[in-house]
Amino acid sequence: LVVPAILLTALSFFDCEQTAFVVVLMCLAASFLSLNFVGLMVNMFDISPTHGGQIMTVSNTIANFPGILTPYTVAQFTPNNTREQWQKMFFLTAGILTFGALCFVVFGKVTVEKWSVPTEKKE
Repeated sequence: LVVPAILLTALSFFDCEQTAFVVVLMCLAASFLSLNFVGLMVNMFDISPTHGGQIMTVSNTIANFPGILTPYTVAQFTPNNTREQWQKMFFLTAGILTFGALCFVVFGKVTVEKWSVPTEKKE
């Protein structure tokens, strides 16, 4: 998440005349962002092999809320479509990506959780 944040921040400093370089940076940012999903998709099953599907369902539902808010946020940040307004939007996106990376570094785990291990019932 940090590499796409850096690329989006760098992208915000280019003007509209440098289209080829901007497209390359956008493609690189999207490519590095997609690499995160390799770890994301299996992490739910790493922490709970028995409940990975349910965790994925809840996680995916929560993760879709920003997609609902994005058009409204962009409209609020860029009413006149100026470069400075879009730069703030790219900074916000980079900040969210960096915050997500920091949260995973601090709180993320890749070990099976105790609550996920089935207990044997004694009869």
